[in-house]
Amino acid sequence: VLSPKENVKIFQRLIQDQDSESIYYKLVCLNAGAALLIAGKAEDLKSGMVMAGDLLQYGEVYKTVKKCRKAYKTFGVKNPKQKAKAWWNPTP
Repeated sequence: VLSPKENVKIFQRLIQDQDSESIYYKLVCLNAGAALLIAGKAEDLKSGMVMAGDLLQYGEVYKTVKKCRKAYKTFGVKNPKQKAKAWWNPTP
């Protein structure tokens, strides 16, 4: 089992195009490829996986993550996990 810090390190390496060989990269491409297929953006799983790899390689995922982080800061969210809990389980 990986620690949260290890997961962050792996994630950073993936989105900064520093890892395109590991099982983590392959699993991310598989999952993202399936999502692209379901969303109608890919004709089949294989093309969805290639598309996901391209998005990682060309920095599109990194750019999107940066935009999300900026949005969280704009709304004053220091810990996105806490905001998600509040949104999903609103309490007065």
